[in-house]
Amino acid sequence: MLSVGAYAQQEEAQDTSKTDRLIVKFAETRITDLSGDEAEQIFFGDVKLYKDSLFMFCDTARVIGNNLWAKGNVIFIQNDTIRTFADSLYFHGDSSTAYLYHDVVLENGSNKLYSDILIYDTRTKVASYKDTAIMVQEKSSLQSVRGYYDVDNDQAFFYDEVYIEGEDMKMRADSMSFLTDEQRAIFMGPTRIQQISRDIYCESGFYDMDDEVALFEENAQFEEIDVEASAQSIEYTKLTGEIRLEGDAYYRNKEDIGKGDIIVYNETTESAELIGNATFENAKSKVKGQRIDYDKTTEAFKVKGQSVISDPPYIISAESVDYDKESNVAYAVGDVIWQDTSAGISIFSDYLDYQESTGYVKATNDEGRPLMQNVSG
Repeated sequence: MLSVGAYAQQEEAQDTSKTDRLIVKFAETRITDLSGDEAEQIFFGDVKLYKDSLFMFCDTARVIGNNLWAKGNVIFIQNDTIRTFADSLYFHGDSSTAYLYHDVVLENGSNKLYSDILIYDTRTKVASYKDTAIMVQEKSSLQSVRGYYDVDNDQAFFYDEVYIEGEDMKMRADSMSFLTDEQRAIFMGPTRIQQISRDIYCESGFYDMDDEVALFEENAQFEEIDVEASAQSIEYTKLTGEIRLEGDAYYRNKEDIGKGDIIVYNETTESAELIGNATFENAKSKVKGQRIDYDKTTEAFKVKGQSVISDPPYIISAESVDYDKESNVAYAVGDVIWQDTSAGISIFSDYLDYQESTGYVKATNDEGRPLMQNVSG
C-alpha cells in the first residue's frame, strides 16, 4: 500500500540533541510504502533530517525504521564543527554509524579528508577508510591506502603506501600517525624524507610541519651532495640551522670525516662540535680529543680533553689544543708532548706554540725548563 503527499514537519519544542530516533524535519514530497514488514518512507526534495546532535541533508532519502539511505548532495553535520559531504549515504541509526560513498569530503577546521568510501562512527568521532584517502591541510597533504582519523583526539593514522608532501619536503612510509592540531608527523616504521637535495632515512621519530623541527631515530641517516651522516638519533631545527647527531655519530663531507658520541653541526654558521671520543680527520691531518670545536669558514679548531693532533711528521698531544688557520699556529696547553717523527725529536712542556708553515716551535713551562729528547739513535 502506497501513499503520496507533500511533507513538512514543523519544528518541535524539544531538545533535539537527545533524540535517539531518526527524525525527518522537512521534505517537499513523501511516499509511504506499508506493504512490507516495516513501513518504508521515501522523501524527495530538500530533505532535512536529524538524530541527536546529527543533522543530515540530501535530495532524496529512504527511511526504514531508524536506518537511512540518502542520495544527492548529501551533507552530514555533527556538533556544527564536523561536516561531511558525499554523493550518497547509508546511516545505521542504532549504531550511529554513517557509510558515505563517492566524492566524500570530511571537514574539521582546516583539515579536509577526501575519499571515495568513508565510514564514520558518530559516537567515537572516528572516520576510517580501506581504499585510499587524502588529508589536505594548509601546508601539507597526506595520503595512504588505509587509515583512520580520530577527530576528537586530533590524530590520524595512515597505513600502506603512505605519502606526505609539504612545502619543501616529501615523505614516504609504510605507516605513520599525524597530530593534526600540532601538525606533527610521527614515524611508526621505515620512513624516507626528501628535502630539496637532502635524503633522510629513519625508523622512528617525528617531524613538525609548522616549526620544521624533527627527530629521526633508529638507524637514522641522511645524505646530500658530497655529505653522509648517521647516528642513533638525528635532531634538526630549521630556525637555528642546527643538526644534532647523537650516539655513534658519523659525519663525512668531500674533505673531512668527523666521529664522536655527539656531533652538533650548524648549517648557518658552518661550525661543528664533536663531543665524546671525538675524532676529526682529512687528507692532511687527524685530530683526537674529548671535544673538538671546528669552524669550517676559518678552518680553526679547539680540542679539549686529552688531545692528539697528527700532522705527519709532527704529532702533538696535550690537555687542550687551539689551532688558528689565519696565523697557522697551534697552541697546546697541559702535559704537552710535541714529536717530529722524521727527526726523532720529542719536546715535553706545559705550553707549546707550533707554526705549521715554518716548523717554528716555542715550548715553555710554569716552572723549570721544557725537556727535549732526541731518540733518533
